[in-house]
Amino acid sequence: MKRFDADRWLAEAKIATLTTSNDQVPSLVEELTGEGIRGSWWSHPKAHLIYNTYRRIAECPCVLTVKLVEGKVTFVHMDIWASLLSAVLDEEWQQRARSKLTPLGRELLRLVEETGILLLTPTSVPTPGVEYRTLRNARQALERRCLVISGDTHTATGSHAPHLESWGHFRGFRAARVEPSAARVDALRSIHAYTANARLTIDG
Repeated sequence: MKRFDADRWLAEAKIATLTTSNDQVPSLVEELTGEGIRGSWWSHPKAHLIYNTYRRIAECPCVLTVKLVEGKVTFVHMDIWASLLSAVLDEEWQQRARSKLTPLGRELLRLVEETGILLLTPTSVPTPGVEYRTLRNARQALERRCLVISGDTHTATGSHAPHLESWGHFRGFRAARVEPSAARVDALRSIHAYTANARLTIDG
């Protein structure tokens, strides 16, 4: 069986999701299994292959992992970063997206933008007096609106904990040579060239 070349696959697709989202957007799970899996893929016989390939793609310096296509984990090749930055850094869109947040969501976003990357664990809740479950809901709201970049960090205890990265930090450290290159409407058109009619968290 021919070995799956994840780097080449994403370099050609430009944008792809981890799980099945839209027939017109490639899915890593579907590519590896040959079938669309709508629920959890952890019980699939190829679960370890899926996870290891996912980690390899997510850790690639030319790939950004963000909740972009229909709120799902999405891999974005660096060829698309200029258009993506043009869309998410647009001031009017930022104001609209932020206006839909709860006070806790706005506070969490402020902390992320202040620190650059914020690690969230049950023992390191950055907002005193707030339950971790409530903080998780605020985190997910930021992810769903693509106001932050989410990922996970391997902690000293051996577990994985979520972290949130600001777009400013990403631009300064990973995309320093990438300049937003178009008006927002043109940037969205460029992104939709690879996602067709799929709903994007940065639409609207």
